[in-house]
Amino acid sequence: MSTAAPTAVDPVRAETDARAWWDALGAPPAPLVDEAGARVVLAPGERLTRITRHARLLVISDRLAIAVAALLAGHGVHAVVARAHTETATAQPGEGQEADEAVAHEQRIAARRAMCLRAGEVLVPIVPGSTTLRLYPATTEELLTDPLREVQIPAEQGGWVPAPALAAALAPELAH
Repeated sequence: MSTAAPTAVDPVRAETDARAWWDALGAPPAPLVDEAGARVVLAPGERLTRITRHARLLVISDRLAIAVAALLAGHGVHAVVARAHTETATAQPGEGQEADEAVAHEQRIAARRAMCLRAGEVLVPIVPGSTTLRLYPATTEELLTDPLREVQIPAEQGGWVPAPALAAALAPELAH
């Protein structure tokens, strides 16, 4: 058991990291290095582009969730970054991850995978760019269905929803 003091999280740095990834969301995949040490640039095919985008969104979600959890502590709310879950809730066109085209057709399918905050018995997926926060009952299941309630928040220009806005919107919902 470690006796070292826990390291404080800097929410500004965590959000800055998330924002940098957000701003680079459409960038081509990073070059690779082959066995001979030569750089290999892959042509950004549709499948690779989609995989890269989803991976980057999970990184953004993780860093943003870390920032929000730290900011919630300032509101007296204990929240931890749990694990990634997939929402099956119907999203609105243009919401978060560009709503994945299938969701725009109002289908209840696995639409968005994101890191979740856990506060007591509530899970909240932190979906980058989403203006709707959905609060779900805590579960160990992969798929989140039937949210308890939703909270609407505005996005900045460019679709970014900052960590302080997320924390301010969640604090009254999670305070017990």
